[in-house]
Amino acid sequence: AAARAPPGPRVCVVGGRTGVGKTRVLHALRSRGEAVVDLEGLARHRGSAFGWVGTVEAGGGAQPSSEHFTNLLACEWRRLEARGEAKGGRGRGWVFLEDEDSHIGHVSVPKPVYAALRCAPLVVRVSLPEQARVRLLLDDYVAGHADGPAAGEWLARMEESVRKLTKRLGAARVGEVVAAMRAGDFSAVAVAMLHYYDKLYDAHLANHGGTGSGGGSRAGRLVEVAPADPAAAFDADELAGLVLRRVREAEKAEEAEEAEAK
Repeated sequence: AAARAPPGPRVCVVGGRTGVGKTRVLHALRSRGEAVVDLEGLARHRGSAFGWVGTVEAGGGAQPSSEHFTNLLACEWRRLEARGEAKGGRGRGWVFLEDEDSHIGHVSVPKPVYAALRCAPLVVRVSLPEQARVRLLLDDYVAGHADGPAAGEWLARMEESVRKLTKRLGAARVGEVVAAMRAGDFSAVAVAMLHYYDKLYDAHLANHGGTGSGGGSRAGRLVEVAPADPAAAFDADELAGLVLRRVREAEKAEEAEEAEAK
């Protein structure tokens, strides 16, 4: 059975391994008129060790404080409620959020929001082939940076970000990744990071608490979406449409369960 949702819009979590384009799918859902809260956008960070790339922080700004982030998030949530953007059947709409950890960079996700993510009645996992994920990572983290006017500074920060993973990856593996980075083999760097982050995300996705050492199973329905043609160019709008299809299927399943229980 689906997890019991609190009053107000139901949360649909858009999840998936690193590089599947979750944020792009969220933005496509917003373009379709759906209620979306972009936690990483509000936090000015993409969540991983490399989350500073392409954000305000990369241009010399900074993440908001956790308190300011909480205020920004509260304002965004109230704005969605006031405008009635959350849509859905049975008198209750949906709000779409990306599957996040308890911290985004140095910003803490408010406990009630993190609890809502972990107990969401629907989690839609986006899947893409590894080659497609590598292409998206190169677009997001390398393109415009490796050959830009601040390429030296960007590369130094990228190396620093990799070295922060030494405790988890080991010095030898970090050395290999840094060497590939200095040689300009960013596809190899992306593959290495995918293999590292995939293990972390799979544990985060499945268990109740969202940590690798956590126990129990995650509440709510867990469903998958994938492009019809895995070899085709990435299409965020196609995936957004598939997410909405899974939402409607979940609503019908809930109706059937309630009818059977009566």
